[in-house]
Amino acid sequence: MKLLDGLGLKPNLAETKLSAGARQILERMAELEWDAVFRLRLSAAQAEEIRQFLHGFLIYHLERIPAGRRAALGEDSPARTK
Repeated sequence: MKLLDGLGLKPNLAETKLSAGARQILERMAELEWDAVFRLRLSAAQAEEIRQFLHGFLIYHLERIPAGRRAALGEDSPARTK
């Protein structure tokens, strides 16, 4: 969220179908300093909901997932799919 905001691509979260909890987490991520962002604790369900939202958001704006994204997220194993 901090990076999207810096790039001028911050989504209008009020117009999404995200749950209230996921929306609140994303709003906080944009506001907090980096060290505080990394201290946030999400439930597995919140993490998955946010991951799916950001995945779709990237595809919508970039028309594909950027090369190197899987490796950057530690998902570079070909056996792991989502």
